[in-house]
Amino acid sequence: MKRIGAFLTGAALCGAVLFGYDRLTTPSDYDVLQAALFGNCLPYVVENKPAFTQFGNDIDADQLIVMSPENAARFQHYAEFADQRFEAVWGRSQTNETTLRVCQITTRYLQGQPGGFDVPSDIWLPQTIEQLADYGLVPEETVLTDGRRTLAFTKSGVADLAGLRMVFVAQPDLITNVVVAQGVD
Repeated sequence: MKRIGAFLTGAALCGAVLFGYDRLTTPSDYDVLQAALFGNCLPYVVENKPAFTQFGNDIDADQLIVMSPENAARFQHYAEFADQRFEAVWGRSQTNETTLRVCQITTRYLQGQPGGFDVPSDIWLPQTIEQLADYGLVPEETVLTDGRRTLAFTKSGVADLAGLRMVFVAQPDLITNVVVAQGVD
């Protein structure tokens, strides 16, 4: 009987260690979103730096990004996140007489998975407001209420299509889509 008890105790301890290791080595949705936006999309849109060649924040890009040649034909650039929950597209887009540099991160809806980046609004929204202020972007709202909505960050006084902007499709604690765009000369 002691052997069974020792075995069960050892198995439980091993399970707890493996669970803890997974939680420590798997980046949170918040970390992935921050790295995608501030380490890839914004530098691409604002400075024309290559996107998704590295992930920043000590997150290994090779673990998170799967370049997909078959999908790249549809877009200038395409990457699928390794957990298959998200994809990113980036490149130039022509709108009327304005050429835009655009980066978009979209949720891929998979059964049994959260329908977006599962991030606490009380953490990501204030921090995002602060970080985007460095780019001169201000939010149209500072609080997310119930229900899905768009939340835009824009530069004050800049023509709508030419200026830098970031738009989230979000609801409290869930972000499903993000677009970063700016007109280019």
